[in-house]
Amino acid sequence: MAGHNEHTGIGGRRLTRRAALRAGVLGSGGLAFLAACGGGDSKPSGGGAQQPGGSNLSTGSGAVVVTSTPKAEEVAKRGGGITVYRTTKFLEHDMHTALAGTVWHLIGSRAVVLDPWKGELQSHLAEKWEIPGDGTEMVMKVRPGIKIHNKPPSNGREWTAEDMAFNINRIAGKYDPQNLARYQRASTLTGLNRAEAVDKTTVRILMDRPSSAFFRGLAEIRNMMMPKDVVEQAGFPSNPEGFAGTGPFKLDKFEDGVRFEASRHPDYFIKDQPYLDTFKYVWMPDRATGFSAFLSGQIDMFGGALTHEIDTIKKSKPDAQFFQWQDLNWDHLRFNTVKKPFDDFRVRKAIFLALDYQEIGDGYWGPGWGYTGPLVPAHPEAYKAEEVAKLPGYNKDTKEKDRTEAKALMTAGGFPDGAFSFTILPQLPTTSSYQENAVRIKGQLAKIWPKMEVNVTPPPDTAAFSRLQAEGNFDAISYTITSLPDAVLELTSQYHSKGSRNYGRFKNDAVDALLDKAFAELDNNKRTALLKDFQKQYFDAWMPIAQLVEQPERYHLSPRIRGFDKTTGPWGFTGYRVMSSAGFWWSQ
Repeated sequence: MAGHNEHTGIGGRRLTRRAALRAGVLGSGGLAFLAACGGGDSKPSGGGAQQPGGSNLSTGSGAVVVTSTPKAEEVAKRGGGITVYRTTKFLEHDMHTALAGTVWHLIGSRAVVLDPWKGELQSHLAEKWEIPGDGTEMVMKVRPGIKIHNKPPSNGREWTAEDMAFNINRIAGKYDPQNLARYQRASTLTGLNRAEAVDKTTVRILMDRPSSAFFRGLAEIRNMMMPKDVVEQAGFPSNPEGFAGTGPFKLDKFEDGVRFEASRHPDYFIKDQPYLDTFKYVWMPDRATGFSAFLSGQIDMFGGALTHEIDTIKKSKPDAQFFQWQDLNWDHLRFNTVKKPFDDFRVRKAIFLALDYQEIGDGYWGPGWGYTGPLVPAHPEAYKAEEVAKLPGYNKDTKEKDRTEAKALMTAGGFPDGAFSFTILPQLPTTSSYQENAVRIKGQLAKIWPKMEVNVTPPPDTAAFSRLQAEGNFDAISYTITSLPDAVLELTSQYHSKGSRNYGRFKNDAVDALLDKAFAELDNNKRTALLKDFQKQYFDAWMPIAQLVEQPERYHLSPRIRGFDKTTGPWGFTGYRVMSSAGFWWSQ
């Protein structure tokens, strides 16, 4: 799209405590950077549009549920700290090659972030950005005056365009092309040719082809930025205690699995933040110990509570705050589409139609899970939860009709009695939705096709699962995926023949062509139309994965920890919220 399009940061907004949470999956946002936007003070916001909380847990239908304790308007204050727990070590310390979370989620920052509810792009280390031509060149301005932690080798210097360009190139694997597979988020910046610093505050980004997804890809929660001199220092990344970043907290003491203590960054670029003086992790042997520690007040947060745990907390700690909404994780049954009989769409569709999704969702999560298609409903281009719930297969009211069609499809595929065997590989641990979903799927299919033999065989360990999944050495997988922040990137990673997470080896020329076209389409309306077409054909002709449920995100907090409501929402990113959002919280 020719022309001159500029985006500046959305101004900071102050939310009342009682305007805490909103029930419902957001469908707004879109390609904010392609539309002219009003400015503001360019300070990133801690929350999006919300509505009063206080709703009770719902039952059954997958409706989004959010509860909170309505409070009068509160003013954030400085002081105090938060203590949370972990059961695993960090292990990985290079943000650009790590599989998941690292210390950088607390001590680092991203170039751009997403409004946690609306999904709109907001400024962070980048103050503003523009696309001056056809999409093959972009210009980014670095926010002036950002101070890195006052530790060697950076010693409190300013963050510059050179740091930003270095990180963009390194995330994309440009400095190590022979080992590109090591750079876990390279696909989020697909199409990048190079980024270069023009001056102290200006980054020029050159693309091999126009990209409608670049800035949203840059906003991926694991695309945290690291000062160039920190990465280039001798011994990196072996000593996290010595890392200097731009984030709200600086790491003071670190011994993986033993000790983690951080304190506020006094020169943090977001005014008045962080409010907390300290952030501390304590390691515990298992989740049950963490649960007990929360009940006894030893820690300030417990996440992911199941229904019986929620009931226990209500009785034992009635003043605990509870927050719940649907996140970006989607549980699924992934078919290996190069193995028989799953190379046949009719067999895949038959199994999809046969499953009872409400039984699966309620069975593990209880109330609060959601329906999702190939895109989680938080994407503006996605089918919304209420639309998905009415589709054949998901629609509880048409389940008998759908199962009749499933039997006909299975017969047309050459298995009139469903007489074949396959194995479901669930990710560990056994006390997870992955294992329980697989067992429920096995039980449901046995009632419809008694001659079908379904085995549920967990791997010996997580490493074995990762290897089997990456190698395509499975019949079907029960697992979860956290959605990427852009719809085209998400669909490309899962379903394009070259997709980095296309573990089921699905290949369809029409899919590749449609996604390639959407990737380069800078007109938001045309792009959305392409993605709506993708979702229709997904159910009508492709079905490489059966999406089971969208997981609920749940947190219980000590009543003294405030401000959590300002960081709720699906685009706050599950699994990393504790570190990436703690700068917005305060102690009462």
